[in-house]
Amino acid sequence: MDARRGVKMFSKVSVPILGLIENMSYFKCPHCSKPSYIFGKGGARKTADEMGLGFVGEIPLEEEIRSGCDEGVPVVVSRPESAVSVAYGDVALKIISRLHELAADQQFKPQINL
Repeated sequence: MDARRGVKMFSKVSVPILGLIENMSYFKCPHCSKPSYIFGKGGARKTADEMGLGFVGEIPLEEEIRSGCDEGVPVVVSRPESAVSVAYGDVALKIISRLHELAADQQFKPQINL
């Protein structure tokens, strides 16, 4: 519901939507490594499909993200090889790719006011 509201809001002001990201997608048990889909599974992907948007990726719910934010050291710096860091990297690459697509289509022309 929040994603749909955000898409409508950004569409009204002509802000390009690069895609949807499922934040807190799942929790991986620290003892058995089994993922638990606390908030359901695949909701952002389904919403992206229904709205004709790209699905950018899933970011799991992990304590390392919270502790890194609290300490001012992002998990991609403290543990670049971790699964969550890889997930962030995958999302970043998809966003970069989408920006290149928009620039090539000349639909996205950033306004720079100096």
